[in-house]
Amino acid sequence: MHGIVERPAEIITISHNATIKAAAVKMFTNKVSCLIVNNDNGDFVGVVTERDIVNRVIASSMDIERTTIAEIMTTQVISCSPNTPSSKVREIMTSNQIRHLPIIDNGVVVGILSTRDLMARQLLEDRAAAEEVTMLSTCLKSIDLNEVADIVAREVPKLFGAEKCVLFIRRDGSTRQGEACRSTTTKAPTLVSYNNCSCPKESLEQFSMPDARSSILDEHPSSILDSRSS
Repeated sequence: MHGIVERPAEIITISHNATIKAAAVKMFTNKVSCLIVNNDNGDFVGVVTERDIVNRVIASSMDIERTTIAEIMTTQVISCSPNTPSSKVREIMTSNQIRHLPIIDNGVVVGILSTRDLMARQLLEDRAAAEEVTMLSTCLKSIDLNEVADIVAREVPKLFGAEKCVLFIRRDGSTRQGEACRSTTTKAPTLVSYNNCSCPKESLEQFSMPDARSSILDEHPSSILDSRSS
């Protein structure tokens, strides 16, 4: 399974000495709900989310203009590597009840995933899977039809002691059989298999039409077995 990160995602960082108000403004400006917190050396030291601000600041009546990020940020951060499969990421976030998961490569934050990102990825995977199944189903239907046609064209002559078999199959969805189908359907059936019949292919195609059978049978009386299927 491919990793969850194909290209490093853009991340928004903030200093651990910045105020909570500055963090809130940065979140609003960049339309994100989680910031990566770095120390004075630029090293990753934690994360702060909008939920941290709501739960720890507003509930405790902290002064957002004086309180720093370092006082409310999460330092014991759960993370993953760039090669972590999507299924594992979902498991990590669900079991730990977190909404954001930093992606760390050799100690450096290269991206951050949210539950929204996972939902979007899952939708893309589901769509791709559905398209693949549809394509496979179409191929299988075509393969099955051709295989059945070849088997019928090869085996039916044995039942009648004939040397050759010409198989015409109607693809118009008709369920009518036998003479009823022949007399009410004007569209020629498709020539599927003729097992190297000595008749010219053009003659075989003409043979599928009711008014042409008698003349062709006169020309090739012992080489054609007409087998029809709806």
